[in-house]
Amino acid sequence: MDAARLPPRYVGILNVLFWMVIIVQIGVVVANRGGLLFPDTPHYLEQAHYLVQGQFAVAGPDGKPVPDPAFPVGYPLFLSVCIELLHLPFPVVVTLQLLILLLALAFFQRALAKHGIPGPAFAAAVALYPFPFLYCTVLAPEAIALALLMATVAFLLCFGHENRTSTLIAAGTCYGLVVLFRPSLVSAGPAVLLLAAFTSRGAWSFKVRSIVIVSLLAAI
Repeated sequence: MDAARLPPRYVGILNVLFWMVIIVQIGVVVANRGGLLFPDTPHYLEQAHYLVQGQFAVAGPDGKPVPDPAFPVGYPLFLSVCIELLHLPFPVVVTLQLLILLLALAFFQRALAKHGIPGPAFAAAVALYPFPFLYCTVLAPEAIALALLMATVAFLLCFGHENRTSTLIAAGTCYGLVVLFRPSLVSAGPAVLLLAAFTSRGAWSFKVRSIVIVSLLAAI
């Protein structure tokens, strides 16, 4: 049955049920992990330690800090605030990452609803594909990178509905942060810019303007 044709009450109930399934799936993944560390976690933690000292570095062979161009600064900066400055335990940091991810999922769902895609349909799709949670329940950048990427797309969808320049600025900023957390997601850039053009109303000059705004903010 098409969820859009259901009474609003039943749509809301379906939405809640699917979100409950998502929460249970996350709980099952966490309960069966056996730990919160990932192979790259020690590297991120080391970078976070040096960042609070004003250095983007790791320990070299002689134990002294050396520059580290291989890993981006986004996630180590997040860890430096959470662990080095706020002294949050690892489980609390992972919980915070999951909350950020769930908020991004809810924001994305709301943006889709503005374009006629029912909320339960999106929640059901997330519930049917829980595998990203395997990578989002450890000390690794995937949860926040995924949240930022969804926020980028959601802002662009909102721009198509509201046509406000501030929404484009938010989208470009989020996508720039995406690349700072997970550089491989720079490959999503063409799709992001096409979506910016597609959601712009009016002549091609407006579409080009949207692409330029998103590109500049992401680059900065």
